[in-house]
Amino acid sequence: MVIDPHNGINPANPGNTRGKATTNGLSSDSRPGARGNLDSSVDAAGQESVSLSREAQTLNRLESAISAAPEVDSDRVEAIKQALTNGSYDIDPGRIAERLLQSDDLLN
Repeated sequence: MVIDPHNGINPANPGNTRGKATTNGLSSDSRPGARGNLDSSVDAAGQESVSLSREAQTLNRLESAISAAPEVDSDRVEAIKQALTNGSYDIDPGRIAERLLQSDDLLN
C-alpha cells in the first residue's frame, strides 16, 4: 500500500482539485449529493464560475464585522479600573455561576 502525501492532488498542477472548487478558504465537493458552501458551474465559453451560498455570504460579512471591531472595549476597561480603585466594584458569585452554566449549556 502506498500513502499519497498530497491526497491525490498534484502540487505542481494547481488546476487539479479532484472535483473541489475553493475560494476564500471555503470548499465545495462536486460529487453528487455532496454538500458545500459553493456552487460551481461552467458557462458557454467554458469558464468556470463560482458563487457562494447565502450562508457563506453571511458568514463572510460577520467575519468582516468581527475583524473590524476593536479587541478591547477601552471604556469598559477604564470603568472597571475606576470601580476597583474606589472599591465600588461588586462581584456577584451567583451571576458568575449562572453565566458559567449558560455557557456550558451552549457547548452541549
